[in-house]
Amino acid sequence: RALFNHNVASMGLSNLVKPVVGFFREAAKDLQEDDFDFIYIDGNHVYNEVMADLNAAGKLVNTGGILCGDDLEEQWKDVDQEYCAANCGRDVVVDPKTGRNIHPGVTKAVADFFGSDVACYNGFWVMRKTETGWSPINDLGRYRSKDLPPHLRWWAIKTSSWFKNDSKSKKPIGILDIR
Repeated sequence: RALFNHNVASMGLSNLVKPVVGFFREAAKDLQEDDFDFIYIDGNHVYNEVMADLNAAGKLVNTGGILCGDDLEEQWKDVDQEYCAANCGRDVVVDPKTGRNIHPGVTKAVADFFGSDVACYNGFWVMRKTETGWSPINDLGRYRSKDLPPHLRWWAIKTSSWFKNDSKSKKPIGILDIR
């Protein structure tokens, strides 16, 4: 919690961010629909859990607001869909089509929820809620790592290699999820 608060303060957003601690779906029950400008999902990677988080968060974001998250290494259209659909209950798999480590539950749930490609930057996805649905935010490329707080700049460099296969063992590398 201290690191989260530090990151929020580093970005100058302490007056806008109110941390809510707990399991998202439980906390979401007590929050007002269409009342949030921004929700970031970093949760379970299993398909049913991701869909539940997306459905809950989607109701809370107001029109014009942003819903985003992480662990979308590849878009659904780019993966072996049959293999990934069969493995949506697993955390991480090596996709046979791309040869990359992916979170199949996240990949499928994000595609099913939004119904289209999403804007994705090194595994971080971002969508804006519109009057009629969701729209990708494709102009984030103007932000550079130098604009980030110093303790976050490493991310742009690190993520380019974290989700590649270890060519010797063919096992996922660099993936850590602590709940």
